[in-house]
Amino acid sequence: AMPQGGELRLQTAFIEPDSVMLKIQDTGIGMDAAVQQRIFDPFFSTKGVRGTGMGLAMSSAIVQRHHGSITVNSMPGQGACFSIRLPAPSNLQQPTPPPLATAPQPLAPLQILIAEDDAAVRNILHQLLVRQGHHVDAADSGEAALERLSRHSYDLLCSDLGMPTMSGWDLIHQARSMHPNLHTMLITGWGDQISLAEARSRGADLVLAKPFDTEQLRKTISSIQAQVDASRTSADSGTTPGAKLSDGC
Repeated sequence: AMPQGGELRLQTAFIEPDSVMLKIQDTGIGMDAAVQQRIFDPFFSTKGVRGTGMGLAMSSAIVQRHHGSITVNSMPGQGACFSIRLPAPSNLQQPTPPPLATAPQPLAPLQILIAEDDAAVRNILHQLLVRQGHHVDAADSGEAALERLSRHSYDLLCSDLGMPTMSGWDLIHQARSMHPNLHTMLITGWGDQISLAEARSRGADLVLAKPFDTEQLRKTISSIQAQVDASRTSADSGTTPGAKLSDGC
């Protein structure tokens, strides 16, 4: 009905005292009066070999079995609106609107250090994290990352696994020795071969497998963001934070 795309609207309503209504409206090519008279006939189709002509016939039969009615209002070039009216159970009442949800407080941006020897990957990762609002530094080797860690405090270290002179495992081990509360994420093309249990036994909180997309990265970083926020809140209140990350992250 909308070969060039468009908008599909669904509307429901309680019609007192004893009916409910469903409307399905599109902004497609519409139909003339002659077509409207036949659209509920079995095997009638305007789609040629692409259609069976049974879709609307079956819809009409289902509505009739529920003692309801289905009608259409359309004009060529102006879309179509199908209205289905069904009898309501005697005990059906107008639904109470749900309470308005309170918008969650935004999480604080993270201080992130990237360790990645591939310049292209390093630059892309840097850009993506900055766009998400974080403060990001980047190093092209494990040694350069340790030098930065000796001078600055970070919330998260994102390290490649296969770097020439120092592996991601070695970097994470030394980084955690310097900063025990540092969150760590291993980024690797062998991510599918490394279990979360193995990663954590070697000091990494999470493993992000290459290639990854923007949404995967956002969700992963958000999970760490929530943990960092919780740790900050616990520190401010004097309580002990819980485990860093759950297995579901």
